[in-house]
Amino acid sequence: MIGALRRWLFGSLRRRLLVGVSGVLVLAMAGFVADAMVRQRTLLLERQVDNALAMAHSVASVSSSWLLTRDVSGLQEIVTAQRRHPDLAFAIVLDLQGQVLAHSDVARLGQFVRDLPAQPEVRWFRRDAALVDVAVPAMLDAQHVGWVRIGIDQGSAQVALRALGRDSLMYVLGVGALGLLLAWWLARWLTRGLGVIQETIDAVRQGQTERRVALSGTDEAARLGAEFNAMLDTLAERENELRGHRLGLENLVAERTHDLKDAKDLAESANRAKSEFLASVSHELRTPLNAVLGLAQVCRDDPQMPEAGRTHAAQIEAAGLHLLALVNDLIDLSRVETGQVDLSLEAVPALPLIVESLSLVAGLAQARGVKVLDTAHLPGPVAVQADRRRLRQVLFNLLSNAIKYNRRGGTVQVSCGQGEAGMVRLSVIDTGPGIAPGLQPRLFSAFDRLGAERGQIEGTGIGLVITHRLVLAMGGRMGFESKPGQGSVFWLDLPLAEPGPADPPPGASVVLPAEVTARSIGAAARSARLPRPAQRDALVLYVEDNPVNTLVMQEILAQRSDVRQRHAATGEEGLAMAIEEPPDLVLMDINLPGMDGYQALAALRANPGTAHIPVLAVSANAMKGDEDRALAAGFAGYVVKPVDVAALHAQIDALLNGPASAAAPAPAHDTA
Repeated sequence: MIGALRRWLFGSLRRRLLVGVSGVLVLAMAGFVADAMVRQRTLLLERQVDNALAMAHSVASVSSSWLLTRDVSGLQEIVTAQRRHPDLAFAIVLDLQGQVLAHSDVARLGQFVRDLPAQPEVRWFRRDAALVDVAVPAMLDAQHVGWVRIGIDQGSAQVALRALGRDSLMYVLGVGALGLLLAWWLARWLTRGLGVIQETIDAVRQGQTERRVALSGTDEAARLGAEFNAMLDTLAERENELRGHRLGLENLVAERTHDLKDAKDLAESANRAKSEFLASVSHELRTPLNAVLGLAQVCRDDPQMPEAGRTHAAQIEAAGLHLLALVNDLIDLSRVETGQVDLSLEAVPALPLIVESLSLVAGLAQARGVKVLDTAHLPGPVAVQADRRRLRQVLFNLLSNAIKYNRRGGTVQVSCGQGEAGMVRLSVIDTGPGIAPGLQPRLFSAFDRLGAERGQIEGTGIGLVITHRLVLAMGGRMGFESKPGQGSVFWLDLPLAEPGPADPPPGASVVLPAEVTARSIGAAARSARLPRPAQRDALVLYVEDNPVNTLVMQEILAQRSDVRQRHAATGEEGLAMAIEEPPDLVLMDINLPGMDGYQALAALRANPGTAHIPVLAVSANAMKGDEDRALAAGFAGYVVKPVDVAALHAQIDALLNGPASAAAPAPAHDTA
């Protein structure tokens, strides 16, 4: 019941905002009312204390001469006159021995009071919410002649406080209702644009590729919607070009099958065109994604933005990262289908790679409430013949699927044992719902999620396809066994290789590290950043021809108080600015009109006044070899668009302040 109520209250941003704003208003008003009640109670008590003391002094002044003569009737007349006070509890006049000479209750005349002070001084017996009781000495010409004791009842004050409490409660309830109405209006106003974007994303994910975000205006949601539309248009255009290119290639191959040599040449030419096209697609899609993810991270980390806005920005960032992963998977699938995957087969120690893969999914397992069990024990060092990076990708895909499609409280096991002759079998075992027998033949079909697309788990349906084909490309086999309601086992057999010196000793245990996520590493990078020791701000020059990318970098650099920034739209303009006012750091795009990034770097190095300036490449070129080429050309570092803000700040810190001030960068997106 409590869990269902929590999900209903906090299941959406709108309801969170409703609960948050109205709750804050009610708590604030409750605190204000409570403080007012305490102050009012204190004020009433102080007033009654003053009244009691004033009455006691007045009676003592009037009755001092009567006490000296022990005129009981006169004293009683004075005491009787005090009954006009509505809150009087008692009034007593006593002689020095404590005998009651006059009392508001005449039945107590002649009695003795034993707790009077030994010295003629004011004595408070009670000062609380029920009664104020004070004794004052009666003095006549500096001679102590007796005592006056006055008691004031607090009953009327308590009645007034209860009435005030009732009125305050009604006021708090009224303010809460008004706050709820205000929060509802504010939540609806703030989330309308994000709702439109989310509906469009859901529609595109379900196959309605013609859907576009219908938003107007100049706010962040409208700008993100426009960038998302541009990205969808670019993706559709590239898909059409790819389809046409495939048709043309198939026609050429069909027409020239009689000439094997020409067919081979055409195939090689097509492969080169495919690589260039994939590089172009990756570059064109990463440019708008840089705006989406860059501005989302800037908004998320902006302390001036309301908490709700930062939450929205984080969700936009998550959606953008999901879209980036989809683009990377599509490019990866296209590479696998055309046989363009470069593999470097070597002897890979099995257990260390399993440990590394488990560390990558530790955060996901913790978030999903799934326990990962270590069963990967072998009697001795075992190595497989595989490409290390691709095998890590295969294990990561299998482990993440086992966690995502598991049940909360379920388990995932990784085992390593002997397969068929000359093979090593790695298995990932989960306790999820399993796969129905009728759906199992479709498991390795691209874009077929077996009905999971109607659930809450994100995915594209191509991860297992890529995994299966990578295993085959490395000379292995892959299969699975699944029982509905009991779970699934996905296994892969790889050729046995001679173990290397890095293998762990026999019986080494897999120790899962603490949760490691891109967000926590990025936060560590931001918290570890140190200010520059120089007396002036560092000058950073950004050379970029795309206005949206320039805007993103302006917002990112604006987060820093230790830099000034200048911007150039071409390599020639950037070179002129660097010569005119040498910067401390240059951020350089690669694909520039006219003089490209490599030519601009060479020109900077050729000029004695700018040769020492570090140049950091910021590019959407994310294909294999792009980073190596840039570093070999002399760039001080390479940042891939979409930019990870925390990693970029760490790179800037390293180049401005030296390596000691740079935190570890956040993990880069796998674009291979």
